[in-house]
Amino acid sequence: MKKIIIFIAIVALFILSGCQEDNVTDKNNYSNNSNNNNQNISSDSKSIVIYFSRTNNTEKIANFIIDITGSDKYELEAKIPYTDEDIQYYTDCRADREQNDPSARPEIGSVEIDLKGYDVIYLGYPIWHGKAPKIMYTFIESYNLENKTIVPFCTSASSPMGSSATELYNLTKQGTWLDGKRFSSTATSEEVKNWIDSLVIDKKEGKKLVMTIDGIKVDVTWEDNESVKELMEYAKDEITIKMNIYGGFEQVGSIGKNIKSNDTQINTNPGDIVLYNSNNIVVFFGTNSWSYTKLGHVNLSNEELNKLLNKDSVILTIEIKK
Repeated sequence: MKKIIIFIAIVALFILSGCQEDNVTDKNNYSNNSNNNNQNISSDSKSIVIYFSRTNNTEKIANFIIDITGSDKYELEAKIPYTDEDIQYYTDCRADREQNDPSARPEIGSVEIDLKGYDVIYLGYPIWHGKAPKIMYTFIESYNLENKTIVPFCTSASSPMGSSATELYNLTKQGTWLDGKRFSSTATSEEVKNWIDSLVIDKKEGKKLVMTIDGIKVDVTWEDNESVKELMEYAKDEITIKMNIYGGFEQVGSIGKNIKSNDTQINTNPGDIVLYNSNNIVVFFGTNSWSYTKLGHVNLSNEELNKLLNKDSVILTIEIKK
């Protein structure tokens, strides 16, 4: 009888040991392959929120956007996580060194994703030393963003968004980037919703304004204002404008109707698109100072703008495309 009991105990111990080993193996696989197990990614979704957050402030805004838009979620995680000491600014910490190193590209630890099913990407990050963290540079250079609408947002204690989104765009010059928004750590869901409601994108159908110059599609960052919203309505039927050079620094042409304007005295830069006198669109390849309503900016170099616009006339088209 004792021998039987001992035999059963040994068998039970063997089985238990086998179960524990399986559990350890599963946990190791989970750790290595499922860093962002809460991404909730669906290939059928039209929009996705992609963000990096070290202190959870950016994640808070990202979750607001997800709740409001129904977007999917993808959190960028560093392969070597950032510690509290890594972001103790002005102590020669990791963040100090990376932000001051133009070549720094921290490795992403999150699993790779397929962005083919998405039209709109809400791209979020904190501001570190006036810029996006360098892991955002890694992301931009690792994925194809052609034909995507990028909506940047950031969080900071006091620093503005500044040129952080422009610097990200300039890495590959892919996609159509809308003007971004900076939020504080105390931002509310209502603030985020008001911003999203103001965006010039058709979130249901993924449609956006597309501009061509002499048949060449140009990447434009459109303003979020009433003039652009009205232009978007008018562009449901393609707008074709015969533009003529003026002053050796701009192309100007009539829209054919008046749209809302809010003129202020501004100093224009090459690439700026403005509304003049409520019914003329002006695209600059030089500079000027006048009273305009800004509509957007063509994301091309000065050399590219000169080649495209510094001629007697051009044909400009604006239309809605998916």
